[in-house]
Amino acid sequence: MPVRDWAAIRKGLIATYNPAIAGHFGATPSAADNESIQLMTVKSNDSSLIAQSRITLFNQQFPSSGGGDAVCPDGWLIRPEYHRPQAIYQFAEVDDSGKIIGSPKYRITIPHHKPEKLVLPKPPFPNYQRGNWEIIFVLKDNSKITIHSFDKTEGDKILSAAKDLVDPNYLNGAYESKSCLVGTTTPITKIKVKCRMAKFYATGCLTLFPTWLVKW
Repeated sequence: MPVRDWAAIRKGLIATYNPAIAGHFGATPSAADNESIQLMTVKSNDSSLIAQSRITLFNQQFPSSGGGDAVCPDGWLIRPEYHRPQAIYQFAEVDDSGKIIGSPKYRITIPHHKPEKLVLPKPPFPNYQRGNWEIIFVLKDNSKITIHSFDKTEGDKILSAAKDLVDPNYLNGAYESKSCLVGTTTPITKIKVKCRMAKFYATGCLTLFPTWLVKW
């Protein structure tokens, strides 16, 4: 990534992410809190790897921070589309009875997501089974939706739901660049997942805190 791009991202992090971290500890942080703040806030000379490590540390220390945690869409720190509006859908594992197992740690990122906040009684994605069938759908500006599913049928089901969430202007000229079995030497665990959360970032990585958040 060009140095000037990372400099712009880092400037945005310092302006928006750092104050949010400080605010998390309140107006009168203890000495231990101040040490944590120093570890977790992004510095003006941080590399992208160090900055991401600080963000990860915060998320690990405070996994239940009200849903406003800093979650980076896949590839934001290495691809130029970091500034584009995107939504991250997070999925949790479910068993055969539909009972949720663990936290929603599996993601699908939707570039150029429609900006209006979702008001739906249930998530826009159906439950599906993950696996090594990879579908890559390329939007008009070369941003991508990537899906990993058990097979093509499962993947096409999720892609269809994903297209309904994209700004229609970016579907003109969009195409499916890949739909095949990949990475069989390092298989993705074949589990069934359920969509639990959506986070929308109107200005991409200019802020790591979502414009809106929806939970199901």
